[in-house]
Amino acid sequence: MKQIIRFLRKTIIPTIVVVALFGCVPLNYAQEDLNKDDISFGKTKTRNYTLNLKQLIKETEKNIKKVENEIEEGKINDRNRKREDEVKKHFEKGNILHKEGKLKEAKKEWQKALKISKDPEMKGYIKESAKRAKKEELERRKRLEAEKRKELKRQKELEKKKREEELKSRKKLETEKREEARRKKLARAKADAEQKKEIARLEKKNKEDLKRRKGLERQKKKEEFERRKRVEAEKKKELKRQKELEKKKRKEDLKSRKKLETERKEKVKRQKELEKQKKKEALKRRKEIKAEKKEEVNQKELEKKTRQEEINRQKKLETEKKEKDRRKKLAREEVETKKKVVSLLSEARSLYKKKEYTQAKAKYRDVLKLDKKNKTALRYLVIIPTKIKESKMIQETEKRF
Repeated sequence: MKQIIRFLRKTIIPTIVVVALFGCVPLNYAQEDLNKDDISFGKTKTRNYTLNLKQLIKETEKNIKKVENEIEEGKINDRNRKREDEVKKHFEKGNILHKEGKLKEAKKEWQKALKISKDPEMKGYIKESAKRAKKEELERRKRLEAEKRKELKRQKELEKKKREEELKSRKKLETEKREEARRKKLARAKADAEQKKEIARLEKKNKEDLKRRKGLERQKKKEEFERRKRVEAEKKKELKRQKELEKKKRKEDLKSRKKLETERKEKVKRQKELEKQKKKEALKRRKEIKAEKKEEVNQKELEKKTRQEEINRQKKLETEKKEKDRRKKLAREEVETKKKVVSLLSEARSLYKKKEYTQAKAKYRDVLKLDKKNKTALRYLVIIPTKIKESKMIQETEKRF
């Protein structure tokens, strides 16, 4: 950074001064034309010259500041890019560990990624990355739409070509069909003439065959009648078997449905109980927050009272010079005890908010050693054991589920 600033001062400032010297000349000539009768001509020249130099120097300082800011922004961007790469690495490691079943290690990797992303330098970078992602998505969608349009055009052209080819093939088939129909007519005419001759012969044979067929048909009818009776008896037996199997399947389906319904009811009950517990915990937390706010207000009032008492004591000490030594000693001791009490109360309150109840309890006991009638300490010593029990109960319930 220092080398860059030195380089700018050595190169840019002399060039700006030279430009200012040459740039002041036409302004002075213009003033000569306008102010020929003025007595103070030399003074106007020096004023314009100094004003231009001052402006140029200010602009150089502004440019230097801009360059410094841009360099700092570049460094910040480089840091944020490195952080982004680290966040991606931790996130990918967490996913791999989660798939392998290593849940605690995956949680640690994800927590590292969150810590890196919560850096104050990353806020603006995260917003810019979101904007870039949106722009990239819009560009990707536009590209996909353009590709789809091109594909539709290609499909339409292919469909047109197929239709044209189909029309040509249909025309060819129609011409071929017509030629085949003509050939078939000629062949049929020849076949009809031959058939008529054969029909006369076959009629004689048919009459003889009819007599034989009638006898055979009577025998076949008898055999078919007996066969049908047997088939119907077998079908009836199969229907009975199928009905019995369907009844068994229905009974099994009913049993399975009843089991599923009982399991669903138990799941619903468990979910309702969990929701009730969560609501109770939320209400308790709200009450605790309200109590903490009241304690903060009380502590502020105590601090105001202590300040007023110190002011009044100082006034009395000025009027009563004889009893200064005694009252000073007493006042110092009382102030020190109160300061200790206030510091201990603030530490205990911070520990209570962090849910470190055992340490907070010890701090409140130290307060009572200094001030036995402190209301906040007495009240929290009553509340803390219940909080410890509730935290243990919540941990046990989380382990169970």
